[in-house]
Amino acid sequence: MYWGGTGTYSNWKFSSITVDNGQALNYKKFATIGSGSVRVDPAKKIGSVKIADVKIPYNQKEARVIIEDLKGYNLKSGWQSAYMTPVLAKIN
Repeated sequence: MYWGGTGTYSNWKFSSITVDNGQALNYKKFATIGSGSVRVDPAKKIGSVKIADVKIPYNQKEARVIIEDLKGYNLKSGWQSAYMTPVLAKIN
């Protein structure tokens, strides 16, 4: 996950993550990850963290990641709700 802004963040947490093919008619789920958190050390305004490895079939050309109840810990104001728009991403 990547982020950037004016606030400095030291942790990210979520209630669940789903990785799927983003299709309604031929739906395929590749992974479901339960609640978790990741620490950012040192805290940063712009950065990235690895949340998990997910196996996606070799022939799959697109995937979607849905993160529920995403929150980041801002060093000045505490836990802040965040939102990641679930869009289809091309897989190279």
